[in-house]
Amino acid sequence: ARSSREDRMSGEDASKAGKADPDFDPALEEKNMTKEQHARAIRADRAGDNPEQSLLDALEDYIILCGGEPLEDGWRVEMKMRLNGATEGQYDVYYFNPEDVRFRSRAEAVRYYGLKPIAAPRGGSKGAKPGSKAFGTSFGKAKPWKPREPKIEPYVPVPDVIPRADAAKMAQGAANPRRTAPFTVTEGVVVSSLGKIDARPAFHDATHVFPVGYETEWVNSDASARFYSKICDGASIGDGRAGDVPVFRVTRMLTPKAFEKDFPDDEAKREEAARKANEDPLVCDGDSSLAAWCKMVVESNGFHAVNGEDLGAGAGKVTGAGTADRFCLDDIDVVQTLEASTWVDDMCPAYQYCEQRGSWAAEGLRRAKYTLAAARELLQVMKDASKAQEEAKAAREKMKRPPMTQEERDKHEVKRVVDKMISKLEGVHASRARHDQRTAEKESERIERIAQKERERIERKAQLERDKAEREAAKEREKAEKEAAREAAKAQREKDKEAAAAAKEKAKKAAAEERERKKLADAKKGEAAKKAEERASQWLHGITPRVADNSPAEDGAAPAPGPVTPPPAPEGFAAAIARKPRLAGDVLEVWTFLDRFRDLLFAEPVQRDENGDPVEFPPRPGRKRKHVETRAPAEAAPPTPA
Repeated sequence: ARSSREDRMSGEDASKAGKADPDFDPALEEKNMTKEQHARAIRADRAGDNPEQSLLDALEDYIILCGGEPLEDGWRVEMKMRLNGATEGQYDVYYFNPEDVRFRSRAEAVRYYGLKPIAAPRGGSKGAKPGSKAFGTSFGKAKPWKPREPKIEPYVPVPDVIPRADAAKMAQGAANPRRTAPFTVTEGVVVSSLGKIDARPAFHDATHVFPVGYETEWVNSDASARFYSKICDGASIGDGRAGDVPVFRVTRMLTPKAFEKDFPDDEAKREEAARKANEDPLVCDGDSSLAAWCKMVVESNGFHAVNGEDLGAGAGKVTGAGTADRFCLDDIDVVQTLEASTWVDDMCPAYQYCEQRGSWAAEGLRRAKYTLAAARELLQVMKDASKAQEEAKAAREKMKRPPMTQEERDKHEVKRVVDKMISKLEGVHASRARHDQRTAEKESERIERIAQKERERIERKAQLERDKAEREAAKEREKAEKEAAREAAKAQREKDKEAAAAAKEKAKKAAAEERERKKLADAKKGEAAKKAEERASQWLHGITPRVADNSPAEDGAAPAPGPVTPPPAPEGFAAAIARKPRLAGDVLEVWTFLDRFRDLLFAEPVQRDENGDPVEFPPRPGRKRKHVETRAPAEAAPPTPA
């Protein structure tokens, strides 16, 4: 519509036609279309990547078709989903002009600007537009299908854990395994060449190194094809239009096994067919390893037939290509081998070593997640291609049908109307069935709620009964425990009473024995006192006293008087007293007292210094007297006379 509009505005014939009929487009006459048919053909692609922009483009084409001007900046579209009713899940479209005026349809927007909308005729496929396979064959072929670009999340940047120089030394050290090509990595992929490190910025990034000439080899599951994945220099392949960037190329070479169905019994023919096919092999290039393998998966599985292409015996042969990126640039063995090269440190300044980002375990987990996401994206590309192939096949079958006659068109229209009526009836029936089903579900839910409430009530009642029984049992246990405690206390009191009685009896018995012992002791003391009194009375009345000790005193001195030493012969005053017998007892008592306490009464006073401490004097010279005990035992002392 836009191209035809430009042609109309720029040409002289268009200006003349505009004077005759400003709403007429000469391009419609070339396609043998009326304005109504063209209005019907202006449809937005709501299933595209940007349906809002497609709706705005269709609105602009429709307004121009109705004689208006192109849309100015500021128009926008809102799409709201219907959440209930028979059309649940469909979308309502609202258009807003720069003044924020809302329009529910394109016709309403055309009327707002004083134009007359063009009514579209009935029939045709809703949502079709000229040139699309859904609209029909009157407007040419469908656009060729192309596999979408793979969409995968890039690596998340990780901050440095250690300096890059230390990480490079660790990567080049003996702990990092050094492998030489060829060597086998995951899923049987053989790294046949490690290539050459390139210093150009496009040949490495923070997580990958893309050596020029790096190549891997892989054989599919049924051994019908061998795939070679190689990193090429974009400036040296083809016409060099790719530039100084790496080109990821995947080449498929067929094996004789791929032609087993064509030549089941002739091995030579199979080999010859494989040789001829490999003269023009299937080659897919991409700007990334995943993009190259996405193309190879689509082409190798025969999805190129979506556009009706015939690639020949070699490239058109259908073989399995798996669902994984066979460049294996995220394989840990490949990463370790590339990092072990000193050229990476010198020529790839933007590359971040794995040890620089953390540990090899964490790096392996990150790369495993990335590999899984790539495999998932490959599988999705295969599904999209398969779906597009089925749709294209159905469209081609439809295009092969012969044109219908008027009678067939009438039958088709009648059938369409009848089908529409049946669809409405089925919709009503289905709506009624859904209503009945919802009513039954609500009733069952109500019954279930009632039953649930009844179960809950019974459960609460049973729980109350259990709680009551537990409380009663607890009371009974408490009562029994108290009774047992009382019985135990009573038994203990009885036991204590018996023990107290036994102790009392024992104490009584011990007291009686003590009294008996005391009585015996008192008797013995009385007997001893009596005997002592008898001895004293005998001694006082002229009985010969005890003979003094025979041990003489030292140096011939007189023995010291003791408590039983007979007093000296009375002389002078003593003789006078002795002549008075009634004073004899008093004199004897005084004599005994002085004799007993002579150490205290006749001791020398203690000399003390100015601080009050006793002063020790040196012993007097001379011979020491040997002390001789001359005292009689205390029990031998005579009692004081009454």
